[in-house]
Amino acid sequence: MVYQLTDRDISFLTSNINFTTKSYEKGESIKTRNKYSDKLCLLKEGLVYLCAENDNFERSILRIIKKGDIFSRSMLLPDNHGVSYLIAKKTSSVYYFYEKDVLSFLSTD
Repeated sequence: MVYQLTDRDISFLTSNINFTTKSYEKGESIKTRNKYSDKLCLLKEGLVYLCAENDNFERSILRIIKKGDIFSRSMLLPDNHGVSYLIAKKTSSVYYFYEKDVLSFLSTD
């Protein structure tokens, strides 16, 4: 599931929670593994495709991610179920938030 935030929501998040930003060129894979695996991603600008490939290297677009959409590594297929990845369809910029920081912030009174 993808959650889309408004500009107001994004401004609120970036004002209250630490984040990093990374830019990606068209065709570049969006980082969600290793050092990014415990992070929630928020598309700041651009367009990202969640893609999967079958054994014949045929690509399917599973989801289109637009500005304001939140996504994470959990959207990818498990390794034993095939190949999936996130790719920038055009120049894109992603905010990375630690999942624990967002959950902690949302659970405060």
